[in-house]
Amino acid sequence: MPATNQTDAIERLSQVFGIDRVPVKVFHRSPPQFMIELFKTLTDYGGITKQQSPYNADVIRSFPDR
Repeated sequence: MPATNQTDAIERLSQVFGIDRVPVKVFHRSPPQFMIELFKTLTDYGGITKQQSPYNADVIRSFPDR
């Protein structure tokens, strides 16, 4: 899709969904080492959880200090 067609399409979709501006792309950083270690303690080699979470949670998030 040429750039002008893509820009037009994004502008039209933004109007349809009521978005004032196109969100800036967020570049994901590598997770902190403690998050990797936490993941490894809770999952097996294939990434499957070893046991049910006591909190019925399936997401752990980490936010960098600013």
